[in-house]
Amino acid sequence: MVPKQIIYPMRYLSPFMVGNAELREDEFQNGFSKLLKLPHPCLPLGRARTGVYLLVKGLIHGKRVKVVMSPYTIPDLVNMVTFAGGVPCFVDFEPNSTNISVGELDSILDEQTACVLVTHYHVNQANFNDVLKVCENKGVAVVEDCAISLGGTIGGKSVGTQSAGGVYSLSSYKFLNYFWGGAIFAKDQQFQERIASEVGKWPRLRTKDYRPQVLRTLKYDLATRPLLFSLVTAPILLWKQRRSSLAQTIRQPRIESETFDSTLQSRPSAGACAEWCSKLGKVESNLSHRRKIASLYSRHFGELMVGASSAEELDAGCYVNYPIWVGVEKRDRIYKSMLLAGYDVGLSLYPNVHEHPKFLEVAGKSTEVSRLCSSVLSLPCHPRVSEAYAESLAIRLKTEL
Repeated sequence: MVPKQIIYPMRYLSPFMVGNAELREDEFQNGFSKLLKLPHPCLPLGRARTGVYLLVKGLIHGKRVKVVMSPYTIPDLVNMVTFAGGVPCFVDFEPNSTNISVGELDSILDEQTACVLVTHYHVNQANFNDVLKVCENKGVAVVEDCAISLGGTIGGKSVGTQSAGGVYSLSSYKFLNYFWGGAIFAKDQQFQERIASEVGKWPRLRTKDYRPQVLRTLKYDLATRPLLFSLVTAPILLWKQRRSSLAQTIRQPRIESETFDSTLQSRPSAGACAEWCSKLGKVESNLSHRRKIASLYSRHFGELMVGASSAEELDAGCYVNYPIWVGVEKRDRIYKSMLLAGYDVGLSLYPNVHEHPKFLEVAGKSTEVSRLCSSVLSLPCHPRVSEAYAESLAIRLKTEL
């Protein structure tokens, strides 16, 4: 059995690394900007989600405070919008897809809307240009959440570069990773300079700040390493499934940031920048592997893939996983059966935060997002997934559909 998700290799002593943080940051900015072909350097952040706060804060003005966003995300992304003074409003997906419903978006935009936050998932928003056009017609800015889409492209250009700004996550579970951190890019250089002026006053994260995240990361990393996973983790997963008549479901997502705390107002350490720099050269090969595994799955389940679109758009995706639509009636049965057969498949990548008690009163719809969360299985694409394993998983899964 191969775990459905892994931690890309981490140097656990790097938080103790000393060095010239400014030089390390410059090195990272240059390397990252070159990787994504950015017209001007990005700005590294101590916490990635703060990038959403900074973009929203810079775009709301006067009565334009509404921020339209997908509820298929983590709760903290909604918190970042409210911390910035924005008023969140949820927009639903198209059926069986992670693409925003452009028709619904058009009906939501009004004179109170400051911006639309577009999130790219396993594949990029196929209707992104339509979103840009609708927003432009109504004088509304677009920003992009590229947390799980590093390396993705739209029309040959990196995600996050064709709107007002993009946010990239570089934390523990991402393709280019450190315990915490990210980067922000604003298309307008003056806008970026204003953001840089604010961030430049923030302190750098210290070793003790990283400690809780280091422990969480290490726990997951150890549990999914080949030997421990086969001897301990996998048997526990199977034991739980055999004892339960139902498949596991997504737990209520926790609110991580109740306040805009000091870690959110931070810059990355020298160790963070050094770790990212050491891994920049591996991003393309890891991306190539995920796309290769996704292509194999597509030969079996292309018509079932969530958000399936043209071959060109599929080739531009990042595939943090490969979600297929099996339906709410079959999902739990197939999930449980696949685990018992020795294949660690996943459920929905994100919850519908519109169903979280804190966000029940947020305006907007999320009917299709709810259906998505209860109807998909996610197949692994990470570097430990070989073509032989993916083929075996696909053949076994087809017997369950």
